Amino acid sequence: MRLIAWALTGILLCIAAWAGLRLWQVVQMPPQQITPLTLTETASEPQPPAPQTPPRAWPNVFGRYVAPEPQPPAPSTPPTPTPEPEPPRPPLPPLDSLGYQITGIVSAGDGAIWAMVSHPTGSLVLRAGDVLGDDMRVTRIDAQGVWLDRGGEAEELLGLED
Repeated sequence: MRLIAWALTGILLCIAAWAGLRLWQVVQMPPQQITPLTLTETASEPQPPAPQTPPRAWPNVFGRYVAPEPQPPAPSTPPTPTPEPEPPRPPLPPLDSLGYQITGIVSAGDGAIWAMVSHPTGSLVLRAGDVLGDDMRVTRIDAQGVWLDRGGEAEELLGLED
């Protein structure tokens, strides 16, 4: 196997040397000995154009194509009516009617404060920033109770019961 590889390497090396020699001879040839290629016309009479082959008739697999009819220009858009003012939102139910009660407030020494809130569905432990129910967010907890933001203007207090 090695003998065949050495033999092929030698043969290919000789072919590369011969090709390099031919290239060197062409490059060294003076320009007047190089014959340029020119286009020559062989016929003096104009020939008729070759007959065109008709386009291939493919079967209509998806039915015949029917060009859509041109549509008239779209009428200008009517002016948009001014929206009617929305009626005011109904007042939110009082916090006492929602069933939440504070059962205790826990304060850690590092400033963290938690509130324990009970509800008929279960008890929760909350801290500032938690969500209570669907639309209430705890804004802060202090000694008075839990302050909630219900999407209104002012915070509401869920206070401790006496």
